[in-house]
Amino acid sequence: SIMSPLLMFQARAAERFDWNETLQLHEDLVGCIGAGNVPAAQRSIELHLQNSRQRALQIIHKRK
Repeated sequence: SIMSPLLMFQARAAERFDWNETLQLHEDLVGCIGAGNVPAAQRSIELHLQNSRQRALQIIHKRK
């Protein structure tokens, strides 16, 4: 499955992540879900995915 390599990549790069930023993204999503605000939850998920993708690309480029 594709999940194993992704999880291994994430584990090796964990020290380079801004965990406060990650926590804020999760808190925002949980707040949107808790409020029943589906459009805001969708935007929050999109922001989270964009953030994750950008951080992964930055790590890959730094390793080259």
